[in-house]
Amino acid sequence: MKKIKEPWVFIFIIFCMALFFMFIIFPLSNVLRISLDYEGTTSFRNYYEAFSKSYYRKVFYNSLLMAGISMLGAMTVGFLFAYLVINTNAPGKKIFRFIAMLPLISPPFVVGMAFIMLFGRRGLITNHLLGFLFNIYGWHGLFFVQTLSFFPLAYLFISSSLKLFDPNLGYAAQNLGGNRFHVFRTIEFPLMMPGILGCALLISTSILSDFGNPLLIGGRFDVFATSIYMQATVLMDVETAGVLSLFLLVPTLILFLIQAQYLSKKSFITVTGSTTQIQLKPTNPWVKWPIFISCLIISILVVLLYVAIIVGSFSKVWGVDYSFTWKYIKEAVIGSPGRALRNSLTFASIAAIINSFISVMIAYVLIRKKFFGRGLMDFLSVVLFVIPGTIMGLAYVTTFNVPPLVLTGTPIIIVISMVFRYMPLGIRGGKAALSQISPYLEEASMNLGADSILTMKNIVFPLLKSPFFFALLYTFMKSFTTLSTVIFLVTPRYSVASVYIINMVESGLWGSAAALALFVILICSILLLLIHVILGDKLQLFQL
Repeated sequence: MKKIKEPWVFIFIIFCMALFFMFIIFPLSNVLRISLDYEGTTSFRNYYEAFSKSYYRKVFYNSLLMAGISMLGAMTVGFLFAYLVINTNAPGKKIFRFIAMLPLISPPFVVGMAFIMLFGRRGLITNHLLGFLFNIYGWHGLFFVQTLSFFPLAYLFISSSLKLFDPNLGYAAQNLGGNRFHVFRTIEFPLMMPGILGCALLISTSILSDFGNPLLIGGRFDVFATSIYMQATVLMDVETAGVLSLFLLVPTLILFLIQAQYLSKKSFITVTGSTTQIQLKPTNPWVKWPIFISCLIISILVVLLYVAIIVGSFSKVWGVDYSFTWKYIKEAVIGSPGRALRNSLTFASIAAIINSFISVMIAYVLIRKKFFGRGLMDFLSVVLFVIPGTIMGLAYVTTFNVPPLVLTGTPIIIVISMVFRYMPLGIRGGKAALSQISPYLEEASMNLGADSILTMKNIVFPLLKSPFFFALLYTFMKSFTTLSTVIFLVTPRYSVASVYIINMVESGLWGSAAALALFVILICSILLLLIHVILGDKLQLFQL
């Protein structure tokens, strides 16, 4: 790592630090200021009143409860799929892998919407096929929906850990007399801890910030995300919303710090040299078939959810008249839903392009340059990953609604929120790629007379093509389906597809909501297919 000598690097660092201050530090500090504002004075009175009310204590308990049980549910299902695909010789593994990836290309709340369409009061399965009333609203329905929404993240983390595990270790332990469960408990599971802890962090924070599913299916079971939104936008009590935001931020930061502290003190090396690829041994039938049946049942349910979206897009009145119609598909192209869809495409595309360039450049200066404030920039690029989107949405709408920088109600603030919300993974991908590239390549180029800009253009950027496209594709897909942040920022003129879908569901317009959700899923699927055709296996978006 070298000290900065190039002026353009210095200018870029100043520019990035200014952006981080303006769109991360300043908005978050403004939320803190608002939470301490009590009748024009700075006081902890708002916190005292929030703690003293049983409703807010219940919201706190509800949020932690769902973060715990839904995370365990998602990790259990994700583990079953990962173990089946990686460690067994069960049939249909490619199909199970595809189904495990399916919820990643749609907004998480689409699962909740489809769940209501199938199992709600007018649900196709519960009401029309089985003929009974099943109340899915509440913590139990939310548990099932969040488990199905977030288990793909657990599958990614755990399958990555299983792929890195050398099966020779397990086979050697079994040859020494250990049974299969003992080998798993004492060898495989401890070596999977990095994936499990990373999985717990990501899923827990995702559930804590999940807005759409609790809004649709939570019923009277309120959690932080929905309470913050209601306080800020319906009751216009931004002070209480600020207090709840700080309550929500505390557990996410604690989870992050515990995970970081634990992993920094442990060694999980399983490969110390070249390993011999050996054929997977037949799995014990008493292990393989129960896991296979469990995954098959869950897969059928996931497929049914997406079939409901398709059928709902072409049904006249869901729950009443299932006759065929093109009405909602046409609306999603040329009507008001189509305008929201085009806004999402535009905003997500702009955010993806900006984020891919900035995140890769930030990764470069963090890895290759030594400068004052490097630790702060590195910290901010990581901590963004664990700040719930609901908090950032509240921070932006309260900060940029007044001078000197009024951006609320404009598409600019929507794009900015998308850029900074998904910048951390782009930076992470760039740092990981740069860590594998020897700095001597750049030094050799400069020794031959090329300046740093020419070196980056001809050597660094070509080597960073994979993380660049990772940031581009990931930011587009997540921005295209985001909800928890942008729902604070959209207006009737500048609405986006995800917010429009939620509004239609709340209004009972299931056909319009299903058709728009179907287009969102199709666009993400087509984009993934095009990227795969162009780059092949060079871009591993869903590999950790």
